[in-house]
Amino acid sequence: KWELNVTLQESIQKIALEQTSFSTRANLTLSGTFHLTAIGANDVKGHAGSVSVISSYNIFDSEYATLIAERDARSKAVLILSNDIRRALAIWFNNRENDSI
Repeated sequence: KWELNVTLQESIQKIALEQTSFSTRANLTLSGTFHLTAIGANDVKGHAGSVSVISSYNIFDSEYATLIAERDARSKAVLILSNDIRRALAIWFNNRENDSI
């Protein structure tokens, strides 16, 4: 059995300034570190890594529309991040199996 711990950190950077000094776009950066450890097997080496993704969204005049756009960007970033972690672990498990042959 394995235990996977993931720690996420989010930041938002407003970009694309208009002449009026208002931001019209933002980048949501989601970074994660993950640690895979074997449960009850002290002699089994685990795996750790980090991943990061940037998801952009528009800033609208409507605060509600901006919140929805930010939420959608966050959902997209989480999905991409989870796929990246899954891919990294699949490669690690595959290499681990090949090393034991």
